[in-house]
This record gives sequence, structure tokens and C-alpha cells, in this order.
Amino acid sequence: MDCYLRLATNYLPPEDDGPGRVDEAAFQSNAGYPDESDPRVKLRFEWDWKGVERELRRANELQTSYPAAHQWYAAYRVSKQLYEESRPLRGNKTESSLARNCGWLPRQIASLELTPSEQVQIYCAIGREQIDVGNYDAACSILRPWWSYGHWPTLGGLNQQSCADLLLTAGELAGCVGSTKQLPRGQRHGEELLNGSIALFEQLGFSRRAAEARIELALCYYRQGLFDIGRSTLIRVLDGLSDKDWELCSLALIRLASLERHAGRLKDALARLIEASAIVEISGPWATGRCHLELASTYKDLAISENVERYFDDAKHYYIEALHEFEAVGHHRYVAAVENNMGFLLLSLGSHEEAANYLLQSRRLFESLSDSVRGAQVDETLARLHIQTGKYDLAQHLIERTVKTLELTDSEALLAEALTTKGIISTRLGQYGEAKKTFEAAFKIAERCGDKEGAGRALLIMVEEMGDRLEKVEETQLSKNLKVLFADTQQATLQARVEKAIAKIVLRQLIR
Repeated sequence: MDCYLRLATNYLPPEDDGPGRVDEAAFQSNAGYPDESDPRVKLRFEWDWKGVERELRRANELQTSYPAAHQWYAAYRVSKQLYEESRPLRGNKTESSLARNCGWLPRQIASLELTPSEQVQIYCAIGREQIDVGNYDAACSILRPWWSYGHWPTLGGLNQQSCADLLLTAGELAGCVGSTKQLPRGQRHGEELLNGSIALFEQLGFSRRAAEARIELALCYYRQGLFDIGRSTLIRVLDGLSDKDWELCSLALIRLASLERHAGRLKDALARLIEASAIVEISGPWATGRCHLELASTYKDLAISENVERYFDDAKHYYIEALHEFEAVGHHRYVAAVENNMGFLLLSLGSHEEAANYLLQSRRLFESLSDSVRGAQVDETLARLHIQTGKYDLAQHLIERTVKTLELTDSEALLAEALTTKGIISTRLGQYGEAKKTFEAAFKIAERCGDKEGAGRALLIMVEEMGDRLEKVEETQLSKNLKVLFADTQQATLQARVEKAIAKIVLRQLIR
């Protein structure tokens, strides 16, 4: 029964119905994709609605007083209706009947009288299933009777456990929605809800659920570039988990590794991932896919930082593994994320045409999912590609669009990175005054959110790009800032660049 259930509730529609469908010829010709005979991918193409309904009904008949079977039958009914209603509405923003009338579900369970608290727990379970596969619109529809984005949930008539569950699910979803759309305070809204759930879970003595909420809270911090507080939150979680909590432990380790990577602590990130690898293997393709994606990105950054060929090979290997696994479970958002990262890796290797193919496919998938923030990240990578090929006007168009999108969110670390790229483009176009202001803005934003290496990169690239166009007093201050910001860097190549930039500043000042 559980196997049928996971097919029904965890996976997005089969390939021929899914958003952003890839042309079959292109699908087969791209070496980065598996073909449909791969058993990991074949899973997505084999739906058996009749089988799942038969098994779930049989479970109800066998033990009508046992609530779990009824709850999972409810989950199946909601997922099936979401799937059926999405087919005629592909690309159509019209609200579905499920969103308009979410009250039908309990009436379908004739043999079980549900309390309001039980209803909330059922819907939260279904909502989290949809969050796990990146179907945020469906999750929002499911929670709509009690919560809508930007508002505090309706908690009246619910027991404390259901209130905590609703706050956790809504908080996780708010962070996801905020990270994909141009919405202000997305992560802060998620923080408020998650902190509320943590307080209730701790009051009830549910330490494991409180740890689950803290992992999601740390993700909200990380998305804003608040690396120090995100790191301390995850370390606190890991210190409090037991050996039995291996699933939460693996998730916390992967999240911590991702945070460390973005903070420039690549060796720390790799150590956390090696620690997680031993656990995730027993969790299936969903967990291993996330671990492989993060391993690939860490090896990619190490390869770029240290210019070690083996790291490039490791990164490509793990990206392909992650791509296979996310295709197998139908997680299109992560498929698009892998393609963006693969494009960046190929760009670093100078394979411009192949990189463009991955990046454009990633952009199409994010557009089909209305994921404007991650689409902006792809645009930033495409802008870098155009910089390398000398197409500065195209690069400027893309980076302007990226910055405009990210300015409407609270993803400050991403905005700082985009502004740094914008500064490079401005210097290449001879717009030195604009470039200087842009680099300084990138530095201030990254510094404000605690992203030391992001702030340092903005200043380092300004020195490298603008050279002797900077005033003597500015160069002196830049040298001091670079030494402080990169004092603890784990990237040898980056440290070498800093030393070279400072040496040039010293030489110019002697000549002057």
C-alpha cells in the first residue's frame, strides 16, 4: 500500500504531462539524461490509479477504526484530484475547484468522523508531500482553508499539536514560496511561523518535531545569507539528535554543507557531506539526490578554486547522478537546479555551447514552474556566459533583469552576487562610475547579511576590473578590507588572487 501511496502523492505527473516537457529527441541525445529504460526513470512513467485505490480501500475495509489508512486514502484522493485538475489548466492560473472548495475531503471518509484537529493533520501531511516534490501551488491550495501567504494561520478550535503542525507546514511552505517568487519578507514570514511551531513543540515535549522545524528555520536564514545564525541553528539541531534520528540528521548535514559551501568554507562542506553519505544511502533517491547535488556543487567550487581536474570529473559525475535521481522521482525544480549548476560547471571549463544548452533548458523549466527567483539565478549564469564570449550588451540585459527580480525579494546574498556580475559588465562596457557604485552596493549588501566572502569577492573583483581607476585612498582601504574578509578563506586560488591584487595596489602606490 505504501508503495502505491508514494507514487500517488510524492511524484509529479508522468513525463508526457509534466511541465517544461523536453523534446524526446533532445532528451535522448543529451548524454546527461538517462533514457526511459533506466529503472530509476521508468518509475515516473508507470501510474496505476486503480491499483492504488484498490489497495487503499482494502486497507479501510480490513480495519475501519484505524485512522492511518483513512488519512492516506484522503491523501490519495487529494493528489489524484490535483493531478486531474492540473491537466486542462496547464499554463492557466485559474483557481481549481479544490482551491475553491477544500471542505469536500472529510466527507469522503464516511467510516471515520474527523475532528478539526485531525483534518488539519491530514492536510498538513498531504501539504508536506507536495512541498517535498516542489509542487508549492498544490501545497498552498491544500492549506488554504487555514492559511494563505503573508498571514497568520487560523488556529481556532485546534489542539496544540495540530497548531504546531500547521505552523511548521505553513512556515516551511512560506520559505519555499518566498524563495521562488518575487515576494517581500518571504523568509521572515517563514521564520515567524516556524518559531511559533518550535515553541509549541517544545512545550508539548516533541523534541524531534522541534528539531525538524529548526532545520527549516535554518534554511530561511541561509536563503537570506545569514550564514552565522543558520550554521549555529543547524549545529544545535545536530547536537541534540540521537542515532535513531538518522533521517533528520542527514537532512541537517546536507543543509549545513550547502550553507558552508555558499560561505566559502568548501572543506567544511565536503566533510559534512562525507558524514551524511553514510546515512542517506538507506533513505532512497530523494535523499541521495540532494546529497549528490550538494557533493557535485562542492566539487565544482573546489575545482574552480583549486583548478584540480579530478574535482571537475567528480562534479560532473555527481551532477549526472543527481539528475537521474530527480528525474526518477519527478522533482522538476531540482532537475532544473542541476541543469543550471551543470551549465555553470561547463562554462568554467570553456564549453560554451554545451553550457548554454543546459542553462536554457533550466530556464524553461523554471519559467514553467513560475519560479522567478531561480530563473533569475539562471539569467545571472547566462550573463556570465555572455561575458566570456564578449557579448556584453546581452549580458547587461540579462543582469538588469536578474537584479530587478532579486531586489523584490529578501534573498540578499543572491542579490549581492548578481550586483557583482553587473559591476563586471559595466567595467567591460567602459561605464566605470556605474561599475564602482554597483560593486560597492554588492559589498554593503553581502556584509550586511553576514556573507564575508561574498563581500570580499565584490571588492576583489572591483580591484581586478577597475585597476588604476581607483583613488589612492580607496586602494589603501580596499587592501585592509580584503585582508580581513579573506583571513579565514579555505580557497587557495582565491587567497592567491587577493595577494596578487594587494601586491598590484602596493606597486601602483609606489609609482604614484
